[in-house]
Amino acid sequence: MSQLIATLQWRDVLDILVVAALVYRVLMAFRGTRAMQITVGLGVLALGTVLARTLALPSLTWVLDQFWSYWVVVLIVVFQPELRRALAWVGEGPVLKRLLGDAAERAQVVDEVVRAAEALAGRRIGALIVLERPDTQERLAGSLAATAIAVVNGASLVRTHDVAETRDAVRIAERLRRGRA
Repeated sequence: MSQLIATLQWRDVLDILVVAALVYRVLMAFRGTRAMQITVGLGVLALGTVLARTLALPSLTWVLDQFWSYWVVVLIVVFQPELRRALAWVGEGPVLKRLLGDAAERAQVVDEVVRAAEALAGRRIGALIVLERPDTQERLAGSLAATAIAVVNGASLVRTHDVAETRDAVRIAERLRRGRA
């Protein structure tokens, strides 16, 4: 053990610290979610694999080996929401925001969507406008505004995931439309 410590270099220590920080961040991101339960389950399967090999249980070893040969695909499917959130978090970092722009670009997108919606409404053409945001609460206001504009301009059918909030926005928009007509 002392020989191992004597051969450690500063890069080895840095490597261990970076990996520990990443594992910690992943576990903190999974805390309180179903993903944490799945992570514990995967740990149990890994322990079972080690035990099956140690105890020389060929059938169980084969079954677990088959599982582990597809583990990357399984992890991507199972942890898809958490992976998306983690990648969005990385993409929204302050360094990337400075490099890629933020408020001015967002304002330009909003202006372009408003112009497009007005042009389509003027020609009485329906459209599906999707503005993707990482946080559903951040999307809600824009989604409700787009729905209200569509109803005021005569839309009789809208598709939504936020049913209760959209129902309230549609009621208000219908009252505005009746008051305008």
